[in-house]
Amino acid sequence: MAENEAANDDIARTDAPESADRSVSSRKLVAEARKQARRVERSERRKAVAAAPKRRVGGVRAVGTAIAVCALIAGVAIPAYAATQQGSDVAASATVRDEAAEDAQSFAAGDEAQGADVAATSYSARSATEIAQVAAERIALERAEEERARQAELAEQAQQQQAQESEGSPAAVTPDTSSDQEAAPTEAQNGWINPLGSAGYYISRSLSSGHDGTDMVTTSQADWTVPIYAAKSGTVVVSSEAHYGWGVAVQIDHGDGTTTLYGHMTYGSRQVQAGDYVEQGQIIGYVGSTGRSTAHHLHVEVRVNGQLVEPRSYLPIG
Repeated sequence: MAENEAANDDIARTDAPESADRSVSSRKLVAEARKQARRVERSERRKAVAAAPKRRVGGVRAVGTAIAVCALIAGVAIPAYAATQQGSDVAASATVRDEAAEDAQSFAAGDEAQGADVAATSYSARSATEIAQVAAERIALERAEEERARQAELAEQAQQQQAQESEGSPAAVTPDTSSDQEAAPTEAQNGWINPLGSAGYYISRSLSSGHDGTDMVTTSQADWTVPIYAAKSGTVVVSSEAHYGWGVAVQIDHGDGTTTLYGHMTYGSRQVQAGDYVEQGQIIGYVGSTGRSTAHHLHVEVRVNGQLVEPRSYLPIG
């Protein structure tokens, strides 16, 4: 029995190398077969590539067909998708409107209700500059209205005064000639004379104290008692019963770049008219308290080339 097992072992050992050799050769055959298959495959591919130009038209046609099919699908699918989206948006907006309508309030007006007149009659300023401009214009308009009203009042007073004079008022028509003699013009100094002559007066204000001229307050505080003389020869350019704040006033252009203005005269006392030529020392009116005045005085101004100058620097007044 032992001898048989030993014999079998020897046989197994002798058969093993043969099995191993047989396995290696099998693998080689398989590898060789695979190589052969790959060569055949490559050959077939070369043949296919060589034959491809003959079938190009068919490939292009297939591609065109695929594109047409895709376009057809897109033409149908995209509008359908858009319609579904729009429908959802409409539904959403309709839902919002419905909710708002439930909370909304209504108002019914009767037949007697009338619309208000909303016609624009003014405008609103939008900036600080525009607001300031509107305010300035309003103030200027108000001042202009006040000035017109004042001028109208002064003109009315002048007309009343002239009416009284025409009726024979002795105090208004007949000047005090004795005062004329007492206030005779003095001698000229540097080409000028005192416009009040030798009448008594004192100076209350002048250009140096912030006034536009010199105020010569007369000792006599009655109308028609103190005459006013032309300080220098020239042409009358203003002669008015209501000349702004000066009231009854006369202005003379002396032809050498200088002018003089005489204000606050008595109503109806002007002795010259615009355009008249007057000589130095000629009476042009009488001291009064017209216009913006609180007492009988002469307001005299001197201008050189249109610029105000200190009257006391030119006229012999002190």
